[in-house]
Amino acid sequence: MPRERGRPFTPRFVQQSRLEVQLAPLRFYCNRTRKIRSHSFDLRLTFSDGYRRVVFVRNATSLAKPETQNEIDDIFAAVTDDVADDAVVVCADDYTRAYRDNLRRIWEMLQLSDAEADAIVEDAARTTNYWYLGDLIANCNMESWRGYQAAMRLIGQNVLWTDMHGVIDYPSRVALNA
Repeated sequence: MPRERGRPFTPRFVQQSRLEVQLAPLRFYCNRTRKIRSHSFDLRLTFSDGYRRVVFVRNATSLAKPETQNEIDDIFAAVTDDVADDAVVVCADDYTRAYRDNLRRIWEMLQLSDAEADAIVEDAARTTNYWYLGDLIANCNMESWRGYQAAMRLIGQNVLWTDMHGVIDYPSRVALNA
């Protein structure tokens, strides 16, 4: 699969796609080491029409290295139709530290499964009044740390909306993503 080069991908997908950060590792043949290796993409975007795009994120220093470019080519060559319809490279330097940290925290929370807490927070988001994340969590009958983790998972699943360019915390404005 060819890789898009040039201008980095700008995520304008909040309303028309679903963000996934739980991707199984992709096994690929590395031409440099002559070995089978694995890689986990940073994101997979699933658009409302079913089109799927995987995203490879690295900083500019790493992306400038020929070894990294060759590795990306090897990885993208291994992307099959069951994984994604296309793949893009994103330079992490183009995003704020808060945005990157939020994505990392969401990914970490998605590694923890708590379906009961997720259901309680989602129900509270649909049926109670709140303005801030702390208000939403207070409307749930559970420990605040557990409600926070569930809310972060719901943000990652695009059930809840918040400003991803500010640090997501209890005083963050949240809303149900319509």
